[in-house]
Amino acid sequence: MAIAITNKDLHQSTQGREGVTCFIVDREMGWKSEYIHTMGDWGPAGLVFDNVRVPEENILGDLHKGYNLGLEWIGFARWIVGARAVGSAERLLQMAIDYSQERITFGKPIAERQAIQWQIADSAVEIEAAKWLIL
Repeated sequence: MAIAITNKDLHQSTQGREGVTCFIVDREMGWKSEYIHTMGDWGPAGLVFDNVRVPEENILGDLHKGYNLGLEWIGFARWIVGARAVGSAERLLQMAIDYSQERITFGKPIAERQAIQWQIADSAVEIEAAKWLIL
């Protein structure tokens, strides 16, 4: 799916809301993706549309009304991103707890150190709060 400005005659301040249209754009129509090199093994991709022609039947929703349609899709995906983050955080917290029980300093596990217990408890509270926000 792509969103493009399709009504350049509108005033600049309303163009983002009323002058865009959503399209289905197949890769065969000529666009390509280019990875943007950042730190690490992967990075975000930039989509390049150079002289891509999209037929009218590929319009999603109404002409010049793509802003609201795009917001619907973004709104639907927002809770998924948060849910995945909470799931990852829960797993990472469990890994921290397991490690704190294995790591020995001065003859006993760091899980018995009050400072470590506070950090784990704080993380658990923050994860639980985020979970309730998503729910």
